[in-house]
Amino acid sequence: FSRFKLNSGAEVQGLALSNKYVEEKFEMMPKSLVYLGACFSAVTPVMSTALTNIGAETVYGFDKKVNYVFAKDVCVDLFEALLEGKHTEEVFSQTPQLGVEPYTYPFQENDAKLVKVPPGKKQKLLLKLYDLREIMPLPGFDFVWVTDINNKGQILGMCDNDLGSQIVLWQVNPDRTLTHQLIGSPAAHYAMAINDSGLVVGYKTVEFDMVKMFHVFSAESSNYTNLVDLDPLNVQKASYAYDVNNQGTITGQAHWYYDPPYDPEKGIWSGAKAMVYSSIFTDLGVFIDARDWQGSYQGIAINELGEVVGYARKSQLTKPFFYRDNVMYSLPEPEGSSGAIPKNINDSSWVVGSVNTGNATVPYMWASTSDAHFRLPGLGGISGIAMSVNNSLQVVGVSGEAGAVLWEKDESAGGIFDYRDYSVYDLNCLLTEPTELKLTEARKINDAGQIIGILDYANAFVLLPVAAGT
Repeated sequence: FSRFKLNSGAEVQGLALSNKYVEEKFEMMPKSLVYLGACFSAVTPVMSTALTNIGAETVYGFDKKVNYVFAKDVCVDLFEALLEGKHTEEVFSQTPQLGVEPYTYPFQENDAKLVKVPPGKKQKLLLKLYDLREIMPLPGFDFVWVTDINNKGQILGMCDNDLGSQIVLWQVNPDRTLTHQLIGSPAAHYAMAINDSGLVVGYKTVEFDMVKMFHVFSAESSNYTNLVDLDPLNVQKASYAYDVNNQGTITGQAHWYYDPPYDPEKGIWSGAKAMVYSSIFTDLGVFIDARDWQGSYQGIAINELGEVVGYARKSQLTKPFFYRDNVMYSLPEPEGSSGAIPKNINDSSWVVGSVNTGNATVPYMWASTSDAHFRLPGLGGISGIAMSVNNSLQVVGVSGEAGAVLWEKDESAGGIFDYRDYSVYDLNCLLTEPTELKLTEARKINDAGQIIGILDYANAFVLLPVAAGT
């Protein structure tokens, strides 16, 4: 509710829809047509600009004062003409049934007319297609899932059965076929990341004093049969690797045990902490701007600059962080949110992930070296997660009922941009050959634009970009 002052000077209270509310609260409406049936709704371009900024192709409004009956009749005539196949421009060249100038009705004493407001920024047409390669479970296994793809086209994943997980490495060959090799043997092992040198990291089950726990492992391309335990003395008790960069630096989570359990002067306490590993485990510490925020920390992704993103969890709350030059900073969150989780960071320090708005989990993007942060447009619903961003600022993830999606930045956008410069596309609609299977979730994209993800909830896929003109 808002208070308004009329021309007479009287104040009234009522509902109003502002352009700011449209831009901040509405989900994206790609290629939509919007009819504004309110008085003077086309006098200024403020509202139409807000609508076109979130994807509207055409906006109609009125140039003068109108009553409800008139606005309803015009709306019916307009959409009937469109349903007959007329273009949005053609409906103005046809004389309506009342036999006067298009959409000028004689019973309106001020001769109000329906106006097509000039469109603002439009969603670009994505002239891009992908070849789909389905990744099936190996013989004897029930499920397959993929976790990472490097810039050499090596895809890391696992096949599962009752014996455990078999780590598998698939290779995209020059002829666009896939071959594979095994890493280790079936067990409770989880491979999470691979760098461009073929170094694989993850966590595996070990046993100390008859207690089973997970330890970080690595496997080099020269000897994929050997999963090297990176904590052979069990110093950390439990550790997990989630990502590795091309320098071989790993990020993830490990357990530290301090005495006393919490030291407010140093801002450290016992428990699960975010870490990097490069010959030794290094505790990333706590938020420099929220040192009393206790909880379990974990590093999720690391770029070639050694910058790490992750989050801290306390009960049901999550707080995202960005780690650089030995300092952990909080990533900003929109007002009213109840937590955020980063998923990936590129070499320009752009971060993608999700924010919990309280009503939904929405895809989100941060420029971690500045204050810029914004929600990415949704498709098939407002909910979604941005899973990965490459160095061309292509983003993939999942959105609403659409499933696997791709976000692309407008090429005309400069170095400073926001959600208005991104368009979202359903990857299921960008395949060179149609399939009855659904691309459920896009998980990673490399710098070659190759995308991996979940296919029909049980299998996996890789999408290979088709060169323009082929």
